[in-house]
Order: sequence, then structure tokens, then C-alpha cells
Amino acid sequence: MRPSRPDLSLIKAVEGQDGCPRCGGAVFAAEQMLARGTVWHKTCFNCKECHRVLDSVLACDGPDHDIYCKLCYAKKYGPKGYGFGGGSAFLQCDAIPTGKEPAFININTRSIKAQEGQGCPRCGGVVFAAEQALSKGREYHKLCFNCLDCKRPLDSMLACDGPNEEVYCRACYGKQFGPKGFGYGHSPTLVSVDGAHTDAPLAEKLGLKAPEGEGCARCGYHVYAAEQMISKNRIWHRRCFNCGDCHRSLDSTNLNDGPDNEIYCAGCYRKHFGPHGVGYGLGAGALCTF
Repeated sequence: MRPSRPDLSLIKAVEGQDGCPRCGGAVFAAEQMLARGTVWHKTCFNCKECHRVLDSVLACDGPDHDIYCKLCYAKKYGPKGYGFGGGSAFLQCDAIPTGKEPAFININTRSIKAQEGQGCPRCGGVVFAAEQALSKGREYHKLCFNCLDCKRPLDSMLACDGPNEEVYCRACYGKQFGPKGFGYGHSPTLVSVDGAHTDAPLAEKLGLKAPEGEGCARCGYHVYAAEQMISKNRIWHRRCFNCGDCHRSLDSTNLNDGPDNEIYCAGCYRKHFGPHGVGYGLGAGALCTF
């Protein structure tokens, strides 16, 4: 059986001596808690609103000379008003959470209009310091700082400033303002930014013909620095850098330069230029290369 809780107010404090501010009873040394120069009973040292038991870390002294937990103190005396605590670290100070509140309260950022030429470029409302997001010298609300096309929330890593003075995510910026037209995004690394696929003639895809002895060793067209592959002091397009026989894609680990100025994979190189003749590869582990 649990012992009954003693009534601490039965022993009143001596006149002229400070007692517990909550119950007015005398506070003895073994049970006292200190807050702002006043002494409290341990059992009385709880939040005035929610009655949560407090300690030196959780206690907040209110201007009414009472004590509160941090949440109730913020509710009664914390900052309030339009735009406070918006964003991912949302803090609501006008009600104690019960678990039934909506996950997010949509704030009307247009409620306080800014002067002409100032404020958020998206909604025209005043932008306060706690909620601003900067882009190209302009201030947005955090709620308004999203892609104009897909509405994806942005940050300093994702935001792209468009020539129309709007902000976009990288994908939508590439679609709207990225390079388009002939020769862009040639296969096999084709990138389509307009949603359409046009199959241009091969001669148009390859670009400009290089002078004799220059350019790609396979197709003869100009090779730019971003797409070049090097083999035996010759340059190739990345798309042309494949085996001359089986057309397998090559890299520096499986490349073989043939005597006919072509490049081959290891298997095709052995087939064409490996050792042949009577008695080669006979036995249980015979290897036929022709």
C-alpha cells in the first residue's frame, strides 16, 4: 500500500520567514528546492499549468513569480504572431499539443503586404529575418522557396535562378533553360530535356568533319575534350571507343591496339593476332583462336 501524500501546508511558515510559494508551508532543508531566490517543497516544485515535476534544468521562472516547464512557459510568455516558427523546426506556442492537431498549419504569407519592389518575389508579403531564404539578392519566405514548376522545396544546394527571375530545381531548370537542339546529348548518353525524341541522320549527329589525319580514328569527326578517349596517341569519341570486331565497349583495362590501327577487346585481339599454326593449343586445354 502506497503511503499517503502528506499535507505540507499544515505547518505554516513563521511570519517574516519565506515559506513555499505554492502552499505557504514551512520548507525544511531536506526537502527544499530553489528557484529565483525562493524555496519550494520538492512535491510542490512542479509546473503551474501541466503539473509536470521539474528540476533545475526544466524549470522556467515566470514573470508572475511562479514556475513552469519549458513548453508551458513558451505557451504563456513565448513569442507569438504571424510567421513565428514556420518551417521544418515548427514550434507552436499558442496551445499545448494533444496529439490531435494537424501536422502542419499552413500560414498565409500574403497577410502582411510589403511595399512595392520589396518583400517576397513569389507572394509579395513581408519577409521577416526568421523565415527568409536568400536567392540572387532576393528574399523569399521559406514556404515560398520552392520550384516554380514542380513545387519541390528548395535550399541553397538545389536552387537554380532562372533568367525570368524565378527559382527552379535542377531538373526543371535543365528542362526549361538547358541546351537543346542538334547534337546535344548524343547516344549512348542521350539526355532529352524537352520530352521529345528525334532521330536525326547519322551525319548530322556526328557533327563537324575533322581535317585529314585529325579527329576520331573511327569516324573522322571532331573530338571535343569532354568526350575524348586516348589510345596509342590517337583520340576517339567515347561512343566510338569499342572493339573493331565485336563492338564491345572498351576502357583502359581491356583495350588492345592492333597492328591495323584498330582497337580490340582481349578476345578479338587473340583471335586476329594471337599465335596460330600446327600444334598450337593441342591437348586437353586446347584453345582455338581461328
